[in-house]
Order: sequence, then C-alpha cells, then structure tokens
Amino acid sequence: MIEELREKYDIPSFRLDKEILEIIDYCRNESIAVMPKMFHRNPLEVKEIVSICKQRKLKLSDDLFQTSVDNFKRISTKLKRNGVAFTTEALKRTPEEVEELISLFKTLQLPLTEDIFQKSIEEIRTIIMICNNYNVPVSSFILQFSPSKIEEILQFCTKNHIKLKNSMFLRTPEEITEIMKIGQREKISVPETIYQRTPKEIEEIIEYCKKKNILPTASVFANTKEEIVNIIEICESLNITPSSSVFQRTPEEINKTTNIYQELLGKLPPQQAFYRTPEEVEKIINICNENQIMISESFFHKTPNEIEDAIQFIKKEYNDDYLLPAIIIYDTNHIQRIFAYLNGKRCLEVLKNNQDIMRLTLEEIVEREIILNERGESFLVDGTFNPIFSLSEILWEREKKKNEENSRTSNR
Repeated sequence: MIEELREKYDIPSFRLDKEILEIIDYCRNESIAVMPKMFHRNPLEVKEIVSICKQRKLKLSDDLFQTSVDNFKRISTKLKRNGVAFTTEALKRTPEEVEELISLFKTLQLPLTEDIFQKSIEEIRTIIMICNNYNVPVSSFILQFSPSKIEEILQFCTKNHIKLKNSMFLRTPEEITEIMKIGQREKISVPETIYQRTPKEIEEIIEYCKKKNILPTASVFANTKEEIVNIIEICESLNITPSSSVFQRTPEEINKTTNIYQELLGKLPPQQAFYRTPEEVEKIINICNENQIMISESFFHKTPNEIEDAIQFIKKEYNDDYLLPAIIIYDTNHIQRIFAYLNGKRCLEVLKNNQDIMRLTLEEIVEREIILNERGESFLVDGTFNPIFSLSEILWEREKKKNEENSRTSNR
C-alpha cells in the first residue's frame, strides 16, 4: 500500500511511511483532497498550512506546500498588509524578494497585482534600465515581456522614428512595418488595437469591413475576424447599425441590451447604449424611470453609479426641478461647483430653462464673466444667461481676441 502511495503521489524518498499515513489520515478527517506536494512537508507543517488557509480564507492548492510554513506565513502576511491578492506565484520567491518586489512596484507607482511575481527582481531591474535608456515609462503591460523583446521593439521604433504603442510589443519589427504599410495603402488610421492582430488577420478584417461597408475603427480591431462576423450578424438580425460602440460588446451582450431596451422602452437602443454592459443599461433606464427623468443617449457615457450620485445630490441639496438630462450628464463635483456659484449669484433658477452654462467649468464661467464686467454687460440678459456663456470654444477664442483688440484701441 505504501509503495503504491509513493508512486501515485511521487512522494520523496525521505518521507517516512508513518508520516505519509498521518498526512493521508489528516486529509481524510478534514475532508480535503490529498495533494502530491503535501508530502514535501512533514505532517505538522501540512496541518499548519491548512490551518492558515482556513483562517485567512485562502483556497487550498497543491502549490501552497512548495515552501516552508515560516515562508508561507511571512509571504501571505506581506501580501495582505500591502493589499495584494494572494497568489501561489509569490511562494516561488523568498519573503525578502516578495518585500523587494512590492517596494519596487510601489516606487514605480504600478498596481500591486498577483502578476508582479512572474518575473524576477533582476529581470524587472533590467527592463527598467532598458525603458530608462529609451525614455519610456515602465508599465504593467511592458513588464509582461522579456527584456530582449522590449529592447528589440524600442530599438526598432527609435531607429525608424515610429511612435511607440504598447501593443507593438505583441508583434515583430517586420510585422509592425507591414501593418503600417497596410494602413497607408488602405488609407485607414493605425490605432493601437490593430497591433493585436497579425498582418494577415488585418487584411482579412479590412476586406470584410469593405464588403459590409463598415469603417475599420479601433474597436473593430480589438476583435478577431470571427468575432467581427458574429457581431455584424447579430446586428443585422436585430436591425441595428454596426458602429464602433457595438464592437465593444459580445453578440450575447448586444442581443441582451436590445431586449432590455425594447422591453423597458419599446424601441431599439441608441448606439451609445453599447458603451455599457446590458446590466448597466438596465440600471440606467430604471434609475431614470424611477426619478421620472427623460433618458438621454449621453447617459450611457456614464456609469449607473455616477448618474445615481448626481441625482441624489440634486434631490438632497436642491429639488427635483433640476433633475434634467442636460444637468445629470455631469459628475457630482461639477454640478456642486456650478450650482453653488449660480446660487450665490441668485440666478440658479435660470438653469431650469437654460443649461448651456453647465458645459463650462467654473473657471471658464469666471473668465467669461470678467469680460462681461469689463464691457459693463450683465450676467443675465432678458431673464436668461448672457449669450457669451453659450459660445463654443472657437467662438470664445475669437471673442477674447476681439476684446483684447478693443482694449488696446481704447488705451491709445
């Protein structure tokens, strides 16, 4: 029996028969699976590791037994203190290396995820040095690649005066050159997502898009040819015009969003709705219906929480009269600042009929008000905001130049 167990679990020869039986009995009593690497530890260590996992609610796996109890305790504690999700990859490092890696990522201001242990400190330091040599910031994405691959692409881009895009690391220099030639030949922009595809895949996608009269945008290239075909087929079956937003969703999500929109509002969803998941679309519609707010297409550029926060702020601090689409589309901080300023000037009520001023920041409103004061004009004209607050950025620049010229003329 013991020999069969030794062979089945590839048990090290140094592990005594009685220890093997004790570990197996313990697993049976605890109703846990027997794992090969358990036998790299003595029975007491196995029990301690299992106990720690229970206390810290860690999933029990074979790799947990690849290190000593002391290392396991120290490493899991360091991860918890630094808010890093536990990963068995960390157990391949010493506690000192784990500490150094965490410190290094904090210095680089990179997110502390379980992926940080997939490379050694030496590799990471080499990558940092290479990136510094080429004046390229280190990112979590770049750290996925080997130092030689990173240097190859950075050297190629520098030599050929090509603006680096992170996804270029997915391709060879030859592929990057070919992709850029395809873009020039087909007269299309070369977005970052295009480098997720091989030149052959890109050719096939462009040909299919031509056939379907679709502009191959960044979101299109984020999908494979097969995924694009499936998305277009579902759009055609639902009578939805394929746009860049639908390529951010799966066929299942497109179908679900369409069903939700038709069920709750009795019509097809606008293109903007596909910027959000079906669950988010449903929440946004329900929030608007509950608060009797007309749904604006621009709402789908916001999350349900952002819309809810804006609504609750207005209801709490002001009243429902201001629950208007052209106001709700802004974040709560912006609404708070503009409302407070207009309220201080005793003209907040005007906002109910004219919301153009909301698209300006508080600083921009003040800047335009200064010119009004210089001209001797009022903030309000005929009970509404001065037309100067409705000027586009281009027209405002012209207005400023005109004002400067008039000031120079009057000072002569």
